[in-house]
Amino acid sequence: MSNDNVKFQHPIYVAQQKRVTLCNAMYDGYDTAKKYLLQSTNENEQDYAIRVDLATYNNVMERIITAQVGMVYRKELIYEDVPEKYLEWFTNIKFEQHLQDATTRADVDGKGLIMLDMPIAGGEPYLVQIKRESLINWRYADGKFTMAVIAEQYAEEDGFKIEYKTQYRHLKENGDIDIWREVEGQGMTIVESITTSYDFLPLYLADLGDLPPMYNIAVMTKNLFNCSAMTANAIRKATDPSLLTVGLGLDDNNELKLGVNSTINTDNENARVEWIELDGASIPIAKEDLKDQETTIGERALNMQAQGADSSKTATQVNKENSESNARLSDISSVMEYMANNIYQGLMRMKCNQDAIGKIYYARDFKDEGISNNLMPSINQAWVSGLISHETALTTLVEKEQLVIDSIEDEIKLAGEEFTVEEVPNGSQSTNQESSNSNTRG
Repeated sequence: MSNDNVKFQHPIYVAQQKRVTLCNAMYDGYDTAKKYLLQSTNENEQDYAIRVDLATYNNVMERIITAQVGMVYRKELIYEDVPEKYLEWFTNIKFEQHLQDATTRADVDGKGLIMLDMPIAGGEPYLVQIKRESLINWRYADGKFTMAVIAEQYAEEDGFKIEYKTQYRHLKENGDIDIWREVEGQGMTIVESITTSYDFLPLYLADLGDLPPMYNIAVMTKNLFNCSAMTANAIRKATDPSLLTVGLGLDDNNELKLGVNSTINTDNENARVEWIELDGASIPIAKEDLKDQETTIGERALNMQAQGADSSKTATQVNKENSESNARLSDISSVMEYMANNIYQGLMRMKCNQDAIGKIYYARDFKDEGISNNLMPSINQAWVSGLISHETALTTLVEKEQLVIDSIEDEIKLAGEEFTVEEVPNGSQSTNQESSNSNTRG
């Protein structure tokens, strides 16, 4: 293989490709996961197709990752000293949505990738998600890419016909781009070279490891999917008895369908028709194995995302699991914070050729404060009875994340303006204090 082969795949890409593909397939759902349903040795093509079609997929990975990403973005990003006009740029390029999408992908297969791009003819920069499976080769050092090759699809049209083919985007350290395609009679050829107005490679990485962090969960989910499909198929066959006929003169080419009220007349006194049912002896064993697998995956999922106490566990167990979960969430937040600031820096250089002003921070408080069912009435009663002030009541609700208020002082003033004076039917006015018990708040 020549050293200038643009299709060359990085050794890490080759080593992890099957694992990455499995993780993405298990996360993306039934349509991509079903290819991992194995065909048994005594199963013909028709029976296998039916079993695949009827299989139910339990997407454990999606639930785990959705919970983790939700915890990372539970609180808003902090834009410290970032000018207001730059915040508008972030809104225009859907900055935070792209960060969340990259967080999801990094959690799924270990690498979240975002490319900052802009139209060839000029215009505003925009963000593009790059899947790990598409980045086939790269050079990465000191927190930045110096070379990258991305395999991507392009449409080739011929009248009514449209065909999707693969091309290779070679991103260079100086920002320039070469597009490579297979050309008949020429092999792999550069069909377009793009000279950009910037002098850096605007591809950004959120790195959670070469080995996908969800690989073990993906393998367990694949095994559970196969086990559940086989068990469901066995139950279906056990409840769908087969018909046995003797002495009716039928051969293998004859088809006989009977309903519950069907009648068969024959002159053969030895003829008989029987329904044969599978005894289903293996079904309880399969169900027990399925239950064990579900329990194992469920426990692993809880360990990865649990933040609350469990009455069935000791305080030591809960603290250990919460520490592991917080450490993982902190790792995710750290790599995403690094990516966010690198994109910000690239955006500033691309738009106005200057360094970023201020910095972006991710929150590190992952604990969901919440409020118990019996505490809310107590707070309300204490406030109504005059035992605590407006400020204390609102401060408690904000700290427990039941309300989102920018300024408690302004909120109290606003509440006073809206509710101090009430209209009464005869046109006169009365205050809340006058229309309520003097010892309580109205």
